Amino acid sequence: MNLFTCKPLSVCCGRNNRSGRILLICLSVLFFSCEGDPKENKGLLELLISNISSSSSSVPKLGSSEDDSLISNTIQIVPSGGPPLPGEPTNVPQMNPLKLITNHANPADDPYSIKGLLQIQAVSFQTPVYNATAITAFLGKEDMTLSSDGNVIHSMRYIVRSAQYPWGFTFLVDADRMYKIIVVAKNDFGISSEEIRIGHPRKCATAKNLPADFGDCATGHCIETKRSGSLVEVKAKMNILNLTEELQVDVAVWNPSEMIRLASSNDFQYQGSLPIPTGVYEAVTGFDPTNSDYLCACVISLAYTEPPFYMHYLKEYVKIH
Repeated sequence: MNLFTCKPLSVCCGRNNRSGRILLICLSVLFFSCEGDPKENKGLLELLISNISSSSSSVPKLGSSEDDSLISNTIQIVPSGGPPLPGEPTNVPQMNPLKLITNHANPADDPYSIKGLLQIQAVSFQTPVYNATAITAFLGKEDMTLSSDGNVIHSMRYIVRSAQYPWGFTFLVDADRMYKIIVVAKNDFGISSEEIRIGHPRKCATAKNLPADFGDCATGHCIETKRSGSLVEVKAKMNILNLTEELQVDVAVWNPSEMIRLASSNDFQYQGSLPIPTGVYEAVTGFDPTNSDYLCACVISLAYTEPPFYMHYLKEYVKIH
C-alpha cells in the first residue's frame, strides 16, 4: 500500500487485509489530507502541522502580542526626579545588583495561560540618596539600549518610582520569551544603571539543556539535539531492525506555542530498491538561536514504517537561551 494514495474511507474500509491496519493508516492519512504521489507531497509531519496551522489561523501568534506592538524607535528620556530637600544626602545613586523573580500571571489577566510576570524586588543603593531620586525600569527586547547621554532607545514600556518608594516594578509579558530590563537611577548628582535578561518559562519550564536526546535511538525512533558551532542541530533518527517496504522520518522545530517555525522542516523518504535494508535513517535540520528570543524550542518528529506497521510521534522542548 502507498501511504500517500489512500482512497476514500469507504474504499479503505472495504479492504480486509493486514489485520485491519489498512483502516488505521487510511484514517491517519485522511487526517493529514494526503493526496497524490509521495514524491510530490510533503512529509507526514509537515502535512500534520500545516493542517493544524490552517485550522488555527484565527489564533493570534505569541509574537503579535500587544507587548511587541509597543516597540518603537523613539528615545525615552530618563526622569531625574526633583531636587533634594535641605539636609538630604547628595550622593550619586549607585544601585546594588537587581533581584528579580518571575511568576505566572493572574488568571484574570491571562485566561489562556500564556503570560508571565517579571517582578523587580525593591531597589536599594550602596549609599543613601535623597527621596526624590528617580528610579525607572524599562522593559524591552535585545535591541533596547541605554545611550551615552543617559536615555533609553527601543523600550516597550517603563515604570517610574522614587527612592522614597522603590518598589512596584512588575511587567506582564509573554511567557517563554527572553526580555531585557534596564533600571536607571538618576538625580541631580549623577546616574547609574543595572541591566538584566530574564523570561518566565511555562512550556519551557521542563525544557532540557543542550545536548539532549529523546526517545529510543538504539532500537527505534529518537531525536538528538546539540549545538554545532553557532547553530542548534536537531536530528531525527529511525533504527530499522527488520526489513521493511515503506519508511519515512520527519523533523520540525517550532516555537513553544507551535505557531512559529524556527527551522525548516525536513523529512527522509526511502527511494531505493525494496526491501529497505536494516540500519539507521535520519532527517536533519538546524537553526541559529541568536535569531530567536524564545527561551526554548519545541522539537517534533514522526516516524513511520510498513510492514511491520510502526508509527511513532515525539514532541519535546530544549533550552536555547
